[in-house]
Amino acid sequence: VKEDDEPTIEKENISKILDFRKHWNKYWRRSNAEAAKTVEQMMHNKEKGLIVVALNKNMNDNLYSILALTNDNKIKRKKFENYCMYVIKRDVVVLIEAIDGNIYVVDCKLECDGLVNVTTQIFVTSKAIVDERVKQFVYLIPWNTKMHHDLPVQFQELEDNAEKCRRQRLFDESVAYSQKYVQIASDNFEFYHYVTIGYHLLGMIYYNKREHEKAVEYYENALTIRKKIFGNINVCNADLHWNLGLTFVTVEKIEIANKYFEEAWKIYSIMLGEWNIETLRAKRKMEIFTTNQ
Repeated sequence: VKEDDEPTIEKENISKILDFRKHWNKYWRRSNAEAAKTVEQMMHNKEKGLIVVALNKNMNDNLYSILALTNDNKIKRKKFENYCMYVIKRDVVVLIEAIDGNIYVVDCKLECDGLVNVTTQIFVTSKAIVDERVKQFVYLIPWNTKMHHDLPVQFQELEDNAEKCRRQRLFDESVAYSQKYVQIASDNFEFYHYVTIGYHLLGMIYYNKREHEKAVEYYENALTIRKKIFGNINVCNADLHWNLGLTFVTVEKIEIANKYFEEAWKIYSIMLGEWNIETLRAKRKMEIFTTNQ
């Protein structure tokens, strides 16, 4: 489905439109790809309504908010590990609470009762009407089929295939899917964060292939780009530091590995808290290698 007068996405606006600063992991990407498919299906069927992607850990708050939007329980819900997608088909939806996640407004009228906020993004189709009070807090992103559906869905399919092949130890096939991912991302987004996902995938594949120099190269490329986009304090950056640490342990460069584990621990501590499992794991690794040096 292609909307009439579909807006053009300028290169300088891509990083804002594809902003995953607060949520980033593969389940967030997968749930939003599914939401994009639902937007296109609803537009094709001339249906109106709201699609919400939100964190499961805030399930009770989010569910209360979403139920309040409709005054009934007729909400379609699909779970993606630690995220959920909710689909509400109505002509008018009233938002009365904050939503921690993304909202897709599909040709319906979105009103709000008091001051509300959406923590990440609001995508709006051309016929959608959004309460002016919502606009005070969140930049509205005009729906663009290519950027918000075609490419994310294609990326998701490539990522899923690459991961499936990697788990089956079909490394050459996994590399091919990941390289195609990087090529499409580079062609459309230059050095933006979809490119880093492809590099991260390639790093994991080459680590599993025991081609450690290539693994380090791709991990470092991903980390360099992510730092330019998001700065250093980002969970995915911590993941990359962790992966680099593991890679250098494998090639017995313990001092270098320990520096990466320490950096991972610092970032996890800030982003996830001192007692988070990833934080504790990185701290333990760092302590082991510090003791053994």
